[in-house]
Amino acid sequence: MKHFFFIWAIVIALLMTIFTSCVEKFDANGDKNIYAFKIVNLEETIEGIIDLQNADIRFTVPYGVDMTALKVDIELGQGAICEPASGTIIDFTNEVLFTVTAEDRTSKQYRVSGNAQQADFIYDFESLALNANSFWSGPDTRVQAQIVNLYGVDCEVYYGSFSEQNAEFSNTYNATWYAWSGFAYSNLTDTLTAGYTNQYSVYSASGYNQSANFAIAYAPENANPPTEIVFENPLSPQKVFVNNSAYSYLAMKNGDAYTQAFAEGDFLKLEIIGYDEAGNMTNTLYAYLADFTNNHQILLKNWTAVDLSSLGRVKKITFALKASQYGVPTYFCLDNLEVLE
Repeated sequence: MKHFFFIWAIVIALLMTIFTSCVEKFDANGDKNIYAFKIVNLEETIEGIIDLQNADIRFTVPYGVDMTALKVDIELGQGAICEPASGTIIDFTNEVLFTVTAEDRTSKQYRVSGNAQQADFIYDFESLALNANSFWSGPDTRVQAQIVNLYGVDCEVYYGSFSEQNAEFSNTYNATWYAWSGFAYSNLTDTLTAGYTNQYSVYSASGYNQSANFAIAYAPENANPPTEIVFENPLSPQKVFVNNSAYSYLAMKNGDAYTQAFAEGDFLKLEIIGYDEAGNMTNTLYAYLADFTNNHQILLKNWTAVDLSSLGRVKKITFALKASQYGVPTYFCLDNLEVLE
């Protein structure tokens, strides 16, 4: 009998040893770490910077990437799960919370924020000094005036520009006739007064994004010299915001002494041409300030982005307006030109 109890004691001890070993082997893991966080649906994989102590992850994507549709790849500890899950496409316009739950059902939240690379230069004209309700249209006194015979009259003409960061915006000023072409800059926003006396206003309540200053160009087709921006060194333009001047908008909408109110078939089209450092044309783009062709009725009255990325790397950009009617005022407004080095 003693031997029987002794054998059962040994069996029970063995069973307890096996049970304890299994419990230790399958004990729930409490690892809630994120070991890698990647954005994987872009041309190049972007790796996030992980701060485990503060449960914070940050990443930066290239300029122009759509932050609303980024696919994540997440590496977790053994047995852990994450919400949102790895492989999900996520909108990172704002900070996103990721919750990691370990095998032991404890959890940890991570704050994940993404940023897009910013433009190296933004030409917004805010550094150019202007009094309230004013403009500058020349002359550029850094250059010497030339005497040019125009239509039988000897005129004093300044072939100059104004500077904004590392770019020159062309400006031609006829001091004899008080006339200008190329680029000027302004903070005028009179959208009610029609006619030439209101040539410096944008048809908007402000510059782009509620800013004060903007550039305005008088850029007729085949202007000589051309309306152009010349960079100190070649750069890669990405986008620019354009809008109608008040003078042009009101003339096209209502008509005036020189222009019929726009109807089917009419247009005002901005031609944009890039040139490389050797003077070779890189590409030509078009943007409509007014389009009444093919049953369209588009007449810009808000700042509108134009994608310039297909111009490539350029030393110079030229601008010219082409119109369906001879008498259309060939003015347009420009703001927040964004470029990469």
